[in-house]
Formats: sequence, structure tokens, C-alpha cells
Amino acid sequence: MVVALRAMEAILVAHKDDELRILVDDSFRDLLGCAFPGESRFIYYPRKKLHENSPLSRVQTYFEFAKLLRSIEYDSALDMDGTVVSARLMRLARAGRKPGPAFNKNKRRKIYTELIEMDQPTQHCFDDFTIMIDTLGLKPRSQTYYQFPPFGEMDQIAKLLGFSARADREAFFGRRIVVLHVCATKDYKQWDIGKFANLADSLIEQGLNVVVVGAGESERARIGQMFALSKHRDEMINGHNKLSLVQLITLLQHAKLYIGNDSGPMHLASASGVPLLALFGPTELVRWHPRVPQVQIVKGDAPCSPDCQPEVCLRDYQCMSSLSVEKVQTEAQRALSLIER
Repeated sequence: MVVALRAMEAILVAHKDDELRILVDDSFRDLLGCAFPGESRFIYYPRKKLHENSPLSRVQTYFEFAKLLRSIEYDSALDMDGTVVSARLMRLARAGRKPGPAFNKNKRRKIYTELIEMDQPTQHCFDDFTIMIDTLGLKPRSQTYYQFPPFGEMDQIAKLLGFSARADREAFFGRRIVVLHVCATKDYKQWDIGKFANLADSLIEQGLNVVVVGAGESERARIGQMFALSKHRDEMINGHNKLSLVQLITLLQHAKLYIGNDSGPMHLASASGVPLLALFGPTELVRWHPRVPQVQIVKGDAPCSPDCQPEVCLRDYQCMSSLSVEKVQTEAQRALSLIER
């Protein structure tokens, strides 16, 4: 969703006085509240309720949502997602013009009035959204990621991270903060957890505050494994499930460096303005590298096979496994030294 914020910004600004609605999955409600505080023109698809409630309640929820969606007749309805769900919602929308991405053309021809062509294998996903809003005569304000506005102070965040005494909080503020995120949605995107522990130890030995962030039960075990492997586990700060999205962005905005795998938090960090080291393995860089000037991509030294695919690697993901602690340490020191100049 972070990569789509510039396109949303362009739409909101261009149509500030028009009858406009942007339909988004409800899982992104907090993110959009951070990006566009006070903006009331979002409609949220109730995915969570449609999965959690009873069958009768789900039918009622969907009926109420469909009624809301069809309550306004629009000149245009643009599908920026191109999924089965978004196409189904486009069918519900009342609009004379319905452009949408040319994915699976035969399945979409009856829904869309226009098919938007794009060359996904050769372009960044940010450019997908740029091409889509071009059908509305719009362009993003910048070719880099949207940057979140500055949020609140760090005092409450320090308390949530375990610094209850004022003296401890002041000591925390007095040291440079490095944020680590050690997880990813796919195993092949994850750098070795033992190497992450060694990296954290080296940063702590340099006098840095190392905060490990994460959310959800799926990340708890991996973060716990990292702490178990660290020799400075008592000095490392565990931020798992302790911060809201606003608080996480605030922490990132006050940090000196972010280090993490290719993941959602990596893109969130990119939009927070913090310098970052993005650890990449087999993910397609051309599509998923953070579109910001303050990023350094770090990869292993062993090349992938030309026939490699992210889901099926012929060389056991050596492009990621060959990434050494020493290389990441070197890049971290370079990034920190640039910040201090």
C-alpha cells in the first residue's frame, strides 16, 4: 500500500472539491490515517468482518457495504488493484467509465470499459500506479515514495519499550537508535536469524540502541529465536507487538538507521525518512526496491542462477545466504558515518 500513496495523494488533491471516494481494504485503515490525517473520503472494504462473523452476519455486512458503494453514481471508477476481489467490486460500482489494469484480459473485458496496458516485469510497482492515474490525466507529485508527516514525541514510545523511569528514558534518547526488522512474509526473503543476532550484538557493542520491531504471532517465534542467539539479549530492546502504527512511524522518524529484509515494514521505513539498509535475496529488485534516495540495497556475493525463480531456487537461495554479517556491518557503518557528517 505504501507504493500507492503517491497516486492516492494525486487523486485526492486533484479532486478536493469533487464527489470522490477511494475504496481500500480495511486492513489499511491505520496506514491511511497516518498518511492523510483527517481525510474522510475513504470507503473501507470490510474484509475482516466478512471472514470472522457468522454466515448470516457476513451476508448482512456485504449487503450494507454494497449499498454504500452503490449509493453514488460516479463518472469514473478506476481499479488500481486488478485482483479478483477488486474486479468484483468494480462490477458493483455505478460508473459510466471503468478503466482497469490489463491483467487476465479475457476475464476482465466484460467489467472494464478500458484496459490499461503495462509492462510489469520491467517496471517498479510504483510505476504501475503512475500509469493507472494517467488515465485520469494525473501524475504523482514525486517519483519517490510518499513521506509521512512528522508525528509525536518519543516519551510515550520509550515507556512502551520498557523505560519506565525518567532517567532510563533520557539515557535511551541520548543514544543513537537502530531499528531492526528480522521477518518477511516469505522464508526466502529472510536473512539468517543467527546473522541478525550477530549484527545486533556488534551494533550494541558500538553503543547503539537496537530496537527489534514486529507484529503478530507469526513473527514472535523468529524474534524470540534472535534474542536467544544474542549475547547481548538483555541490552537489546524488544518492540514486538508494543507499538501502534503511528508509534512505529514515530520511532522510525527518530531512528538513525533501519535494517531489514524485503517486507512491508521496509517500505514503511522508506516512507518515514529514515536511512535504511534493505537486505535483498531473490526478490525482483526492479519492482520492489524502495523508491527513496536514502536506501542502500545490500545483497549477497553469490549470484543467482539465470533460471532461478523466487519460489523455486536451483542454488538454495545463495544470493541471500551468501550475504555476510561483515558486509552488512560495513554498510551500516558507512550509513551511520554519513548521517553524522
